[in-house]
Amino acid sequence: MPDERKPAKPRHEPAATGPSEAGLDDAFVARYLVTGVAGDLAKKAEQIAIGQTAGAFSDLPARHKAAVAPHLGRVLSVQEAPTGEQALDEASGKLERQALIEIAFPAANVGHDLGALLVACFGKVSMDGAIRWLDVSVPPRWAARAGGPGVGIDGLRSRWGIPEGRPPLMAILKPCLGLSADEIAELFLAAARGGVDIVKDDEVLAGAAQEGDGPSRRVAACRAAAETARVETGKLCRYAVHLPGPVDEIFAKAERLAAEGADCFLVNAFVLGLPLLQALRKMLDGRVALMAHPAFSGAITGSETHGVASPLLLGKLTRIAGADLVLFPSPYGTVSLRKDVALAVARAASGPIPGVARAFPVPSAGIQVANVSEIVSDFGTDAVVNAGTGIFGFPGGATAGALAFSRAIDAATAGARATAGERGRA
Repeated sequence: MPDERKPAKPRHEPAATGPSEAGLDDAFVARYLVTGVAGDLAKKAEQIAIGQTAGAFSDLPARHKAAVAPHLGRVLSVQEAPTGEQALDEASGKLERQALIEIAFPAANVGHDLGALLVACFGKVSMDGAIRWLDVSVPPRWAARAGGPGVGIDGLRSRWGIPEGRPPLMAILKPCLGLSADEIAELFLAAARGGVDIVKDDEVLAGAAQEGDGPSRRVAACRAAAETARVETGKLCRYAVHLPGPVDEIFAKAERLAAEGADCFLVNAFVLGLPLLQALRKMLDGRVALMAHPAFSGAITGSETHGVASPLLLGKLTRIAGADLVLFPSPYGTVSLRKDVALAVARAASGPIPGVARAFPVPSAGIQVANVSEIVSDFGTDAVVNAGTGIFGFPGGATAGALAFSRAIDAATAGARATAGERGRA
């Protein structure tokens, strides 16, 4: 089955600009790709609209229809894909009929609950065969109240001293399992001496390292290492500590680590859930930045005919839930997204959403020094350059690796400014 991670021609990935229907200020407009519909497409669309709202309508008693009617989904458009763009069923070798469907759902059905939005747009219909949730436009007032990033791109640049026009440089601790807090701090210090802006835990950090005061010890040790590097270099490097479960303990842990001076929390957002990420954002209210890791999301986004499109899940919904930094597979490594999809994720994370701050896109996995100019060219300067073994596995050591990345960023941003200047003179 086709996969966003394979270098294939895209069919119906959204441009992250919202559905075509305008003037629906008090509705969520969801866009779907439906594959393999044998019958009437308009009837299928109506089934989705009613099934995701009232569940049934035509058979209801008259007294109930009047109460239910304002809550019904409304089909806005049904567009069958041209034959040449239909999906190929790999088992039969036959083309499968495909259609793009847009449905408006009343905002009253959702309230201000992100979880309710997920159920309203893609609850039981997610189990109804080959249907893919491509995009959703949200009412501006709802988006602003939902929260979005508590700090965002502009806030992080100001708070962390990262100048405009320069991508932040982040290092992923490699290895992290089995190391003490002091050993992790040694790795942190080596990267900080090379000019890294932020060092983050790996998403797999768990077990004994996360029990008791393990995260607190790492925060204290890395803060001390950051101060050592600041005295030597004049630059303060930040630490993103993995915020661990279990879920029933996570809020107390977040409060404790925030009080202990944590700069940023790495959250496995698709293991813990986007509504939980939103709750953390509201509780912290910008005191600590939130970084969303995409672990487990491939189970949701991995098919072109089922699940949720990567730009919507990893970009828009994760940003609305409150992530200040959004990690996703880059187009360059072994675990990768197609470039068009990765760019769409970045646009969804950092493009315009009225009332919602921009989140830093973080294309990740397999990033090497040679990729820096490509990252700046493809994603611009409002994206994070994020490397793990590219820094900590560098032949000359982590400090040399960080310096190499810093110099590559200098060269890439200088080139970007020169190109912009030439365009301005043309």
